[in-house]
Amino acid sequence: PAPMPAPMPAPMPAPMPAPMPAPMPAPAPAPTPAAPGDGAEKRPLEDAADEEPSKRQKVSDALMSVDDFLKRYPSEYTVNVLVPENAALNLQENAHPVSVSAQTLVKTIKEQLTDMIGIPGNKFQLKFNQTGKMLRDNESLAIANVVPQSSITLAINKTKAGRR
Repeated sequence: PAPMPAPMPAPMPAPMPAPMPAPMPAPAPAPTPAAPGDGAEKRPLEDAADEEPSKRQKVSDALMSVDDFLKRYPSEYTVNVLVPENAALNLQENAHPVSVSAQTLVKTIKEQLTDMIGIPGNKFQLKFNQTGKMLRDNESLAIANVVPQSSITLAINKTKAGRR
């Protein structure tokens, strides 16, 4: 008898494709910059303080305009100037209430303090505690948005070596 041909092996089934991973969700769109006038540019400082430093707003961006500030605070009010203890200058820690208006210049407040504590205005600076901003002599309180009952800290200027 004639040899029988070898049986053909059964065809192998095609390999199954690997399961596809689930699609990744699209990234959230980047926030768009605030448009002027939409109110986002004047967020309270507390909201900006907990953000990353690169995203934190500049103090000047969060302030009211001088005109808006003057409209909101048209009359006199009181701020508290905190004076630190300084034995060399014979100062005791104290809070001095000072009557001001939004248009009051910082140098005027320094003159009032000179009369109260006996230290010339060129020997100290004033720092607005809410923003940490050093107040400039030729600027009004409206520029820094110093509101009623705010605290301002008196900081004694450091003397440079060899100068008095």
